[in-house]
Amino acid sequence: MEVAIFGGSFDPPHTAHVLVVAEALASGFDLVVAPVVFSHPFAKDLTPFDHRVAMLRLALDSIPGAAVSDVERTLPAPSYTVQTLEALKRANPTWQMRLIVGSDVLPELDRWQDPKRVAELAPLWVLGRAGHPHPDAPQAHLPDLASSRLRSRLAAAWSRDGTLIKSSLIGDIPLDVLDYIEQHALYR
Repeated sequence: MEVAIFGGSFDPPHTAHVLVVAEALASGFDLVVAPVVFSHPFAKDLTPFDHRVAMLRLALDSIPGAAVSDVERTLPAPSYTVQTLEALKRANPTWQMRLIVGSDVLPELDRWQDPKRVAELAPLWVLGRAGHPHPDAPQAHLPDLASSRLRSRLAAAWSRDGTLIKSSLIGDIPLDVLDYIEQHALYR
């Protein structure tokens, strides 16, 4: 089974994440597994893990062949890609894995824990990301969305009465995810 691994913080999950999963499946992968980062190796502050897992499940729920993984909950902190891939391979020895990364990640690979082992477990499948051209990446064609910018926009979208004004975010964040964010008062 050809499996694409698409890990990330997903804080929050957005339309570009959904499109990456859809593109990988359309490219012939049998399954796309999206492990959610439990503890970021570069010490980023993250929304609680269970919220990020729930939001990603909402975002990917309607895509056959997409699966959200919470495997990093059981791994030592911080979350290193190599540990995640090793755990997934132990649990699924027949998988032929590829790791989905954006062109923005390529210059950072030397900062990763054991990048050679990562490439052995799951050779990279690179997608171009707008604003991050790289000679080893195809041209970017996905929307230029970044969770960090979306968190700022979300913080500004809360009204005084505690309602999330979703109109400026529709199209960038799936509606089910926006509803979840409002219900749990996230990113205020």
